[in-house]
This record gives sequence, C-alpha cells and structure tokens, in this order.
Amino acid sequence: MYTAERLADTEELYAKFRYRPDLGEGFTGKRRPTVFYVRLDESEPSVHRLITPEHLYIGQAIFSPFSNGTLFATAHELQPDWRLLGPKGCHNRATGIWKVVLQEEKGEGDWKVDLEKITDSNLSCRSPRVIDDKLVWFSEASSGAHISTTAIHSLDLSPNSANRSVILDVQKAPTPDGWPGLYPPANFLPAPQLRLNAKSSKATHLAVQSHVGSRDHVVLVSLDGKPMVLDPDGEDYSWAVLATDGARRLVCSRSTPGIPYEIVVGDVSEPGNVAWQVIDEPVLDEDGECFHMQRILV
Repeated sequence: MYTAERLADTEELYAKFRYRPDLGEGFTGKRRPTVFYVRLDESEPSVHRLITPEHLYIGQAIFSPFSNGTLFATAHELQPDWRLLGPKGCHNRATGIWKVVLQEEKGEGDWKVDLEKITDSNLSCRSPRVIDDKLVWFSEASSGAHISTTAIHSLDLSPNSANRSVILDVQKAPTPDGWPGLYPPANFLPAPQLRLNAKSSKATHLAVQSHVGSRDHVVLVSLDGKPMVLDPDGEDYSWAVLATDGARRLVCSRSTPGIPYEIVVGDVSEPGNVAWQVIDEPVLDEDGECFHMQRILV
C-alpha cells in the first residue's frame, strides 16, 4: 500500500478547470494524494486506487493488525470555503485520523471504501502507528499555537473493543522535576516501541525525541503515561532518535555546537538505565577535512 499523486481526470470536460488547492510549501503542485492498494497474494500482482472524497487529502495509510481490509491514515481536511492550510511545519492544521474500510477486496479497477473519522474535530491529529493491538497517535489543539504541547492517544483495536485513552496528556505547567510536556517532531518513528518487561512480549514504551529546555532529548514514554527524559551524564548534546529494534535498543544521532554529529546505540536495560556506544563519529584533521571513524557494534 502506498500514497501517490493521482493523475488529473481527463474524462470529465471541465475537470482541469475546477480549482483544487495544493498542499503548499514542500508539496507545491500536489493536489490529488491517493491511496493505492497492491494485491500480492494472487497469480498476478494488481494495483487498485481507493476512491475517497475530494475534501480529504489522505496520507500514507497503515494496516490494522486484525484485517488487511481495514486501514488507518492521517487526512488533511479542506476548510468550509475549500481552502487548504498547508501541513508542513505546523501541527495545528485541520487533520484527523481516519479509519478506512474496503467495501470489497476483489475485482479490477478502483475500489470503494467506507470512511470514519476516529478523532475529535477540536484536535489536530497525526502519525498513527500500530503498537501490538493498539493504535497510537499524536495530537495538538486545532488552530492553536503552531508548535504546542503534544498529547499521545491510543485506541484498542481488539475485536469487540473500542476503548480509547490519553497515554500522555498536555502538560499545562512544568512539573517539579522540570518536565515541560512533549514537543516531538512531526511523526513517530515507523516502529517507536520498546519492550522492557522481560515477563511480557508486549510493548512497554515509546521512544521519541522532544525539546527540553534548549536541547532535544531522548524521551521514553511508558504506555501507562510516564515520561522519562534520558540525559546521559548531563552532557550538552542534542539528540535525535533514528530507529529502534522493537525490543531494547535504539539508534540515535547527537551533536553539540562544538562536536559534529555522532551515531550512537543505546541498550536499555530499564527506562533510566541505558548503556550508550558510539558507532560512528567524525574526525577533523589539521586541514579541517572530515572523515568518519566507524566502530563495530557487538
């Protein structure tokens, strides 16, 4: 399954004259993002366009863990006057998480779908991810500050269940230990989960990066809503989380104004106990030339 720009309709005489706003900065000219469903379980692969309403600009979708015919995706929504607020750089736009259910999973050509918005209209929601049997996503106040405090929500996807909860709520004021609330980038990692309970195969934490003070830090958010800021040795690095192995390891980059980017791997034994190992670091010679020193990770 993938999202791509659909070609303009050439069958309708006036289609090319009908105004449709593009997605703005970084996506100039992109007006018809469309989800395409690829069937690979047949003798010949087939590609099907999913028919969605004109007022929804649907982004990359993900599968439900319980059905290949159920998808979840972020959709950007047109304003009542059919303007579209560009999504890049601002997390307060009219966006929501939508459930997309295929009406059929066979036949040729385009496929019809049923759509259901599963998030509240007063929230701008983005970046759905499936974690075990739950769907999680980011939200901010719609039409609020451009980069405001972020909340993390979850929805139980188990059959006959629709329990939803707020994993990490908006922080109104810093806590006594200095936690200011979550200020993550636009999206979760493709697989942000860590499994730190040896007695369970379920995910226990989500790894994100967030602004804390003047720097970006690695933050482990437990699925019961407790954030843990990782600040190794109180050093002045800014961190970016690049990937996890879905278990106990995460890959990050870090730098300071005086130290170029390094790639480090963290082995998490428990939320506050991480063993860091630098696996790639730049070295400057006397002429200012830069080369990389790589280390083998055991």
